[in-house]
Amino acid sequence: MTFPRFRQFADVETFRFPLPSRGRLAFVDTHLRGSVAAANFASTDLAAMEAFAPESIVLPLSTALSYAMQRLAGASFLPSLRCAIVVLSSLSTPGGPMTDDNRDLLWRAFGLPVFEQFLGEDGRVVASECEVHDGLHMNEAGTPIAGEPAGYSAEIVTGHCYCGLETPRLRNIVRVRERAAAAAA
Repeated sequence: MTFPRFRQFADVETFRFPLPSRGRLAFVDTHLRGSVAAANFASTDLAAMEAFAPESIVLPLSTALSYAMQRLAGASFLPSLRCAIVVLSSLSTPGGPMTDDNRDLLWRAFGLPVFEQFLGEDGRVVASECEVHDGLHMNEAGTPIAGEPAGYSAEIVTGHCYCGLETPRLRNIVRVRERAAAAAA
């Protein structure tokens, strides 16, 4: 099955969940794969997902927002979710990186912690949010945002994170025009 939002790779990346426990994990519209107790689904295959009864879900931001809007409109699908939602974002996906409004919408719809994982141009996870939610920890491969591409800017924070990691973190990834509009207001 080919998913249009992310490229497919021969060397599939194994996903790292941000919490110690995840239960059954559903991957939706992504090339990422998990280990035990994980399965991949198309976003339109809700019946199969519900039969799998995931406790956590990993999906692109646009799909997560679509599911949230449906839940807020009264749909009661995926009642088994009880651990966390991991949102995949990038500079090239619709909507770009997750915003505070996106996070609030997901919280209102699901009542679960939301973690962002940032994909590089090659579709691999290059930065991940920890349970402290104070930026996205960059992996060893380096900075996923070189300079300020495609009209985006980000703050790179170094030093200790309360989760225990010392890796640099990306914070405040925003479109430059949004930052300029906020400064002018």
